[in-house]
Amino acid sequence: WAIVAANVFKYPFFEFAARYANATSTSLVEGYRSIGRPVIRILAVHVVLSSPVITAAVGVTTGAFVDNLFALGSGGLFGPGSTVAILFASCALVLLSGRFSMLDGMIKAITVLLVVCTLAALAAAVFAPPRAPLHAPTHAADAWDAAGIKFLVALMGWMPVPVDTGSFASSLWSVERFKSAGLHPTL
Repeated sequence: WAIVAANVFKYPFFEFAARYANATSTSLVEGYRSIGRPVIRILAVHVVLSSPVITAAVGVTTGAFVDNLFALGSGGLFGPGSTVAILFASCALVLLSGRFSMLDGMIKAITVLLVVCTLAALAAAVFAPPRAPLHAPTHAADAWDAAGIKFLVALMGWMPVPVDTGSFASSLWSVERFKSAGLHPTL
């Protein structure tokens, strides 16, 4: 329920970012700049403070996923740091070459793959033969104690991405996609 709630609450921000980029052909960052220097300075400080944390979290999570998927880590070809470095270098090469349409296509292909894998995992779980019951712990964690609330706040803050970063990054991406693909979708 927490993940669904987070996505429902954050959706309007992501929707507005894409609509703003579409309607004005500018990003939210450019919109903030037009309001005045203090606003863009606040945004710059926020980005400088939050981007390293977000990038590290996404990198480590993606690196662990790739390590496990292809058995690269723990006795495999690479350690987790190497996998993350290779992933970031690959993305940087695509971006620096100006091939946004290629990266956009890669993202779409990966998204389709993840949806198919999620549906396959769901089907496997639903249609799996019954197993012997597991021994339940005698005390289940309380979602409403201090630790549970901290976990819910962190989970909802990061699911699917932080709302601030997701919204202005989405508008930047939309504007670049409009430029590189030469398209301008209608609202």
